[in-house]
Amino acid sequence: LQSGHFDVPDRLFHSMHHAWQSVLTSNTDVKELIPEFYNVDTKGDFALNTKNLDLGVRQDGSEVDDLILPKWARTARQFVTKMREALECKHVSDNIHKWIDLIFGYKQTGDEAVKADNLFYPLTYEGAVDIETVKDATKRASIEAQIREFGQTPRQIFRDPHPARSDNPST
Repeated sequence: LQSGHFDVPDRLFHSMHHAWQSVLTSNTDVKELIPEFYNVDTKGDFALNTKNLDLGVRQDGSEVDDLILPKWARTARQFVTKMREALECKHVSDNIHKWIDLIFGYKQTGDEAVKADNLFYPLTYEGAVDIETVKDATKRASIEAQIREFGQTPRQIFRDPHPARSDNPST
């Protein structure tokens, strides 16, 4: 939603392939894979327009409806199941600490963020501006709209490198 309304159809999340291509080629397109992508209990319902909402028609004439899944997924349920399997695979387990460092850790800000090419628009960082001290109504409304419409970088939780996941749960 943008200001309480659906965005224009060409900007809506409608296709995994399109979203993938966009984040690979645009440094302004930041997407996150929300928990619903991995929750097998919901059977992938988030990818289905079960309420038959009128989401519009794209400029190419295609109607925006259910999420267009990758070719390897025949159903939303299969999509979520495969995504969950990927999330729990050895490669992810061996490397997830690196992602934690980028999103919640020491590579989120400062020199380490610069080295990791992990920088975002300054207003997206928590504490970048004290909104209560902004007296100019137009500037304050602009800042609030930026935060509301484009979100914020998650709160930095860790200041040191996150440890790799251990194969031994007792360590």
